[in-house]
Amino acid sequence: MATRTRSAASNDDQATPDTAPIVVGFDDSDEGRDALELARVLCEVRGARCIVATVIEWGPVSVRRSISDSEESEAEPLFKQARKALSGLEVETRIVGTRSPGRILAEFAEREGASTLVVGAPHHRSSAGRAVLGSVAEHLLHHSPCEVAIAPRGYGDTSLTHFGFDQVSVGFDGTEESKHALRHAEDLAEAAGATIQILVVKDPLITDTEAEAEAHAGEPGTGEEILQQGLASVRDSLKPQGTMVEPRVRETVPRVAAALAEACDGNILVCGSRPIRNRILLASLTKRVIEMSVHPVLVVPTTASE
Repeated sequence: MATRTRSAASNDDQATPDTAPIVVGFDDSDEGRDALELARVLCEVRGARCIVATVIEWGPVSVRRSISDSEESEAEPLFKQARKALSGLEVETRIVGTRSPGRILAEFAEREGASTLVVGAPHHRSSAGRAVLGSVAEHLLHHSPCEVAIAPRGYGDTSLTHFGFDQVSVGFDGTEESKHALRHAEDLAEAAGATIQILVVKDPLITDTEAEAEAHAGEPGTGEEILQQGLASVRDSLKPQGTMVEPRVRETVPRVAAALAEACDGNILVCGSRPIRNRILLASLTKRVIEMSVHPVLVVPTTASE
């Protein structure tokens, strides 16, 4: 990997020194601009500095080399666009060369000690008309060392203005992974001055394979029990509300995902993820929620630091 810092434009009083930076993957595309807008909102909410990373793909042959002057010059218009969109924030820019954008963004975020890595959802659809999660975003869901925030299509539309979050929604099923996500959702809501909405699927096993069901033996077994557990664990100051998502019994994963996405009343939806050994759920339910949601989705990996 080769990295070059091109510039830093900042308003020093806008960022807290102890706040971990937010990294955003940015290129000259609609999804790149969607990601930039979501990064702006998150940075303003958290008082964090933003590191804008643009990836130069070097092709199938991996050769370590420095970023050239011509590549640096080509990236400058992108960085100028980013600095304008992030006006008022502390901004740093980086050029990263690699043959694997997803992998290099994850490594870069880890090296920078980022709290969140922001990317956009690709603006293309399957033959069935469904939005499709891109390979970079999907790789990051499995391998990012920190939260991954995915901006929905159109989030960067210049005719729209986003002012933080007034409600943070979070998927909850009583597992340790969802409790972890709930803690992150609480921190985000507190920083934003927002309330919390807890989303629980009435039949939690509807989202699992039989192997997952066995792994959850002994955990809260009914949706109402899980919902009450989640509500009781949230700070009263966040005014938690609960919503029971009730797809038909043994509904398919895509329909459960659609029901969760539709039930989200917040400006952002927070989801947990399974450990590496149980990626099948992340690869199905969470992926489909991201593809169907009209709101940003923040995925908290089990490895993310508290």
